[in-house]
Amino acid sequence: MSVEAQDNQKIGVILGNVGSPEAPDTESVRVYLKQFLMDPFIIDLPWPLRAFLVYGIILPRRPAKSAEAYQKIWTDKGSPLIVYTEELVQGVQEKLGEGYAVKMAMGVGNPSIPDVMHELAGQGIQRIILAPLFPQYANATTGGVTHVARKIQKQIPGLQVDIWSAFYKEPDYVRLWTDLIKKHLADYKADALLMSYHGLPQKQVIKANPGCADCVGTDTCHRKYEDSNCYRAQCYATTELIKAEGGFQLPIHSSFQSRLGRAAWAKPYTDEVLPKLYEDGVRHLAIACPAFVTDCLETLEEVEMGLGGDWLAQEGTTFKMIPSLNAEEAWASLISRWVQDEALQA
Repeated sequence: MSVEAQDNQKIGVILGNVGSPEAPDTESVRVYLKQFLMDPFIIDLPWPLRAFLVYGIILPRRPAKSAEAYQKIWTDKGSPLIVYTEELVQGVQEKLGEGYAVKMAMGVGNPSIPDVMHELAGQGIQRIILAPLFPQYANATTGGVTHVARKIQKQIPGLQVDIWSAFYKEPDYVRLWTDLIKKHLADYKADALLMSYHGLPQKQVIKANPGCADCVGTDTCHRKYEDSNCYRAQCYATTELIKAEGGFQLPIHSSFQSRLGRAAWAKPYTDEVLPKLYEDGVRHLAIACPAFVTDCLETLEEVEMGLGGDWLAQEGTTFKMIPSLNAEEAWASLISRWVQDEALQA
């Protein structure tokens, strides 16, 4: 008998994701970027410097360019990230049943985490399981979501909130990604597989784990086998775990994408790794992005269209993009099992 059936009390479940603009136009993107970049968990500068950077440099220039990128991936149903997350919510709800109320919430944009938490509490729900859909821990993602949720929890007397952290090394999660990659490589003979992760400024990586200062700007990671809170090390560990689980007979590399501005970010950079792979004789390349469980601007436009297009512009090349987990039934099933396991905890 499940926990909710024993006490006749529904449990709220929130699947948390990054967020998306309301529409792929310049003004909507400006509103989104303003909220996103002014978050101190995203840009950890003192407020005056952060405001100068965002209002004085980024917002006057970037929204129009980003809107063009969003227009390339926008679907008839809307933002892919929102659409896939909604479908995932539906899948998890179906598997968990009426004893749970499953919702999605975004770190930036709508529906917001505060609004969804208040909505669930308004329905009489006294326990919420918050699942930030970020496999590797970073202050900019899971840290920020956790901060907001704990703040709202204090406003709602008697509300219990359980929050997931990093799950990159959970065996079932590793197996899920391994199976997905194998499925898409079954009819594609790749020379190499590149795991491209969202980057972080080196400063943020070192702040979270000072021991990473000597390798964050290199092409190696000496902490990938440790139980480390270093985001970069967790990314390298993800690659190693998938490699070990799958027994792949091809070279597998790790790199980092999506850097912004002139500051140094975690290396190696994906856009610099690709030319090196070509120089080394790779012609048939596959890319997966295991830091993203949902396809979004970074996977669809930046990697598949942008970097994939650059790769295909070279002589004799082919390219295969491995999609994210999105709303795959196996992913919905795994989340449902994790929720049920969490619900059994006091």
